[in-house]
Amino acid sequence: MVEHNGIGAAFCITPKVGCTYWLSIFRWLHGDTYGNSYSSPFQMPRYQVHYRPQRIKFYRFDSAKAPTFLADRFRFMFVREPYSRLWSAYVDKFLLPDLWDIDGRNIVSRRPGVNKTSARCFSDITFVEFLDYITSIPAKKINDHYRPYQYVCSPCVLRPHVIGKMETFTRDTKYILGRLNMSWLGDELFVSDKHAKHEISMLIDDVFHEFKYPFYQNCTNSTDLAIRLWKAFQINGYLPNSIEFPWAKNRLVKQSDLKNLALRMFEQRQPSSKRYWTAQKEQALIEAYSKVPDVLMERVRKMYDVDFTMFQYDPYPDILYRKRPHKKL
Repeated sequence: MVEHNGIGAAFCITPKVGCTYWLSIFRWLHGDTYGNSYSSPFQMPRYQVHYRPQRIKFYRFDSAKAPTFLADRFRFMFVREPYSRLWSAYVDKFLLPDLWDIDGRNIVSRRPGVNKTSARCFSDITFVEFLDYITSIPAKKINDHYRPYQYVCSPCVLRPHVIGKMETFTRDTKYILGRLNMSWLGDELFVSDKHAKHEISMLIDDVFHEFKYPFYQNCTNSTDLAIRLWKAFQINGYLPNSIEFPWAKNRLVKQSDLKNLALRMFEQRQPSSKRYWTAQKEQALIEAYSKVPDVLMERVRKMYDVDFTMFQYDPYPDILYRKRPHKKL
C-alpha cells in the first residue's frame, strides 16, 4: 500500500498490473529518486523504482486499521485476467532472471532428479513446473506477483473507488490521473510505440542490472540473457517471431548493443497493425497453456476462483478451453 497525502490518494500495489508505472509516479512526486534528478517519473530505472531504499512510506495492508487509514483517501487498485497474469509472471520471473534463486530453487528441488546445471542456476524451469508449484502451496503464501488479489489487497476491506484492469489500462489510468489532477502524466507514455520502446529499454536495463549479482554471473552470461530477452520481446508482441536471435551464441553481448538492435528491429517491424502483434502475443499465451494438463488447469482455476468471480473474468476463456472439457475434474 502506498499513499500520497498531497493528492489524498492510496494505491494498493498489485504486481504485474502496471505497478512500475504507478510506483514511478509516487516516488517521483515525493522526490524519492535516490539523489538523481528526473524530469519525468518514467525516466527512473525499474530496479530503482522497486528495489532501492525508499523515503516514501509504504504500508503493509492491515485490515484492522484500514477503515481509519483509508477513510478520506481516493483509493484504487489494478487487476489482470488470472491466466494472462500467471503467464506474464512466468516470463518476467523465470524465463528472465529474477526469482531463479528464490522460487526457482524451490521448484527445482521438487524434481525427482536434478542435474548439476539446474541445481546451480535454476534457469530451466518450465511453465508447467511453475504452475504445479504455486498450486501446491497455500495461496496466501505465494509470491505477490502471482498471489490471488484477495490476499494482496483485501478488496472488500480496501473498497477501492476505482478498480482498473490491465485489459483497459490506458483508459483506466487516464481516468485516475484526471481524478488526481495529474492528467498531464498520461500524455507522455500512452502513445503505443513510445510505451513499447520504453518497455524494451527498461527491461533490458533491469535484466542486465540483475546480472551484476554474483549468483547470476556464476550461472549464466550476457549472451544467454540477450537470447532470453529476445524471446520475451517476441512473447510480448514487440518483435516478430520470424526473426531469430541474430548473433552467434558465443558472442559477448553488450547491453547497449542489444538495446540498439532491439529498438531498431521494433521500429522496422511489419506489418504496422496493432491487431497483428496482439494476435502474436495471444498465440504465445495459447501455446503455453496448451502444454498444461487438464488437472493442473483445474487447480489453477480453483486457486483463482475468487479473482475470476470478483473481477468478472471468465474462468473458462474460449482461447484456452476451446479444446478442453468445461467440467470440474
